[in-house]
Amino acid sequence: MGAFIRGGMSTEAYAAAQAAAAIAAAAADAQTRANNAQAAAIAADIGVGQTWQDVTATRAVGSIYTNTTGRPIAVSVVMANTLAASSFTALFYVNGVLVEQEYDVAANGVGYTGASVGAIVPNGASYQAAGMQASLIGWRELR
Repeated sequence: MGAFIRGGMSTEAYAAAQAAAAIAAAAADAQTRANNAQAAAIAADIGVGQTWQDVTATRAVGSIYTNTTGRPIAVSVVMANTLAASSFTALFYVNGVLVEQEYDVAANGVGYTGASVGAIVPNGASYQAAGMQASLIGWRELR
């Protein structure tokens, strides 16, 4: 029979109770870490804690920008044709890859045309709106 210690519990029973407590503490710690990881992943989702911002004044068609926010962002750019009665192409690149293209033709060869392009831009990626005969109307970013 084992020695008695701590409230009449045998050494073996005390060791088993300590082991069970350690396992329960480790399980609780693992669950806490999993919950924290899940919360961090949700917080990193696009749109969570982000708002649309008008950055038109700080952007230019043809310039290349880099997303340094630490999270993905959404970008929406509206451009207009600078030449009446002509076709117009709006382009959007992420890391040098063309990800969206809009082509517009003036109706019956009359008036000005416009187009909207944009995409999700991963953190650290470069992005650019470009266009043939394009002028910037608006540039908004969800950041």
